Amino acid sequence: MLKELRIRNLVLIESLELELEGGLTVLTGETGAGKSVFLAALRLLGGEKGRKEQVRLGADEAKVEGVFSLEGADRAKAVLEREEIDDLGGELVVERTLSASGKSRARVNGTVVPLSVLQEIGQSLLQLHGQSDQLLLKDRATHAELLDLYGHDRAQLENWKSALAKCRGVRARLDALRKRQEELSAQEDWLRFQSSELEKAALSDPGEEEELVAKLAGASERDGVRQAAESALEILRRGENGLSGELRQLERQLERLSSQPALKNAAGSVADARILVQELESSLERLESGSEELSEEEIDRLNARLALLQRLQRKHRTDLAGLIALRDRLKSELASLGNFETDLADLRNECADAARELRAAEAELHAARARAAGELRSRVESELAKLGMGGARFATRFAELPSGTDADPLSEPLRDSVDDPEFYVAVNPGEGERPLRSTLSGGELSRTMLALKTVLADVDTTPLLVFDEVDAGISGETGNRIGEALAALSADRQVVTVTHLHQVAARAGTHLLATKSVEGDRTRTAIRALDEEGRVSELARMLGAPENPEALSHARALRAESASRAAG
Repeated sequence: MLKELRIRNLVLIESLELELEGGLTVLTGETGAGKSVFLAALRLLGGEKGRKEQVRLGADEAKVEGVFSLEGADRAKAVLEREEIDDLGGELVVERTLSASGKSRARVNGTVVPLSVLQEIGQSLLQLHGQSDQLLLKDRATHAELLDLYGHDRAQLENWKSALAKCRGVRARLDALRKRQEELSAQEDWLRFQSSELEKAALSDPGEEEELVAKLAGASERDGVRQAAESALEILRRGENGLSGELRQLERQLERLSSQPALKNAAGSVADARILVQELESSLERLESGSEELSEEEIDRLNARLALLQRLQRKHRTDLAGLIALRDRLKSELASLGNFETDLADLRNECADAARELRAAEAELHAARARAAGELRSRVESELAKLGMGGARFATRFAELPSGTDADPLSEPLRDSVDDPEFYVAVNPGEGERPLRSTLSGGELSRTMLALKTVLADVDTTPLLVFDEVDAGISGETGNRIGEALAALSADRQVVTVTHLHQVAARAGTHLLATKSVEGDRTRTAIRALDEEGRVSELARMLGAPENPEALSHARALRAESASRAAG
């Protein structure tokens, strides 16, 4: 329910703060007093687009703020959770700002939201029913929603939605498979060529390229070692006896000179050097003969393999692991070409089964709606008679359901609705029934909505209902009936109505009065809650004699009667 309403600089309202109660609230006042501005503020809170003309002349912006209770408002809570909007402890604060330049901003609990989100929240919190707000009844999609709500057909509706989703899913898979078959068939020769090329490459190890590079690098390094060893041996073996032989001859000559003090140890030093040279020569010989050389043929083979792998990677713009995955995918796709007909046949059968399930779900939902439509007709016509539309007829008409079976499960387009129920009315006896969306005046449309809301009261949980023009052209006993209907509807929800009928106003738990005044050259609208004496005075005005003692007495009697009904 709406707990608080604050308005700044909206058309004729310069400043307004109201605290609202549950139950039935009426708004009265002279024609042109500004009641429509109050309704405009509620429409803005519900997500209606704002207009710069609504900003009070001379102000930079207009602002409307509403504080709602979230008790029982599960749909609104779900939107808050989905949009990650903070919960303010069971309250929801909606703020609309309109600038004089035409810009508009919406906030929910302090978070800026797009208008679409505000509209979704607004639809779960309040519904406005007046001459300019009856798109709810004029939209055929709403007729189906109201019918399902009345008939408690959620199970059948969800079953149909599930069957529809399943049917669409299978058709999408079948369509994708057919397109894939066409693509692969058109590319079959090229796919086979690529697959053959990769199969011949005998790819198996993603690390093969690194191994080839390492082997070739190792072979190159070993070849350099062998060549260095050969060169060193060539140096050691120069001359007739080589360096070792020359050192042996030097050693012998020095032995003959060992008696010379200066050369006493020279022969031994040369002997040590000769032994070192011999050991060095042996080591070089082992390097020369022990290096595991790759043959020229093996090196050529490794280079050719490496070149092939690198060429394939450049061609397909991937690494070796990607080539292996591509080879496997091509192999799978080529194999699937032979299985397409079987797979297509299986999916066609699945489509046919899904289509049969969908038709069964459609028939079940339609049967439930037809039963609900019969019950709804009787009850709505009874309520319309109470609201001054005696003799009015109310009916629901349905579009014809598709019948038969499809040879091709893809031939029939899937529809977003089942039987397109639409409400029809005949206001006066002897008239033919016509579509509700195009036949009724504002007052008649509002009373029809009131009748529907009365019938749907047990299943429609919208916490705030706002009515305007519901009593247009009504007087006498019919006014009492409308007052009774509104009072009954407000037993478990908040109902706000703009009225000119004293019978309705007398029954309200809260009575708001709109007044207009001129101060200087500016016009201002004020809206305030009336106390009991104020209510009596306003009821007397509505009776046409605000100062007449009899009218005041009648007004007090109306209030006493209303209090008695409320207590009883």
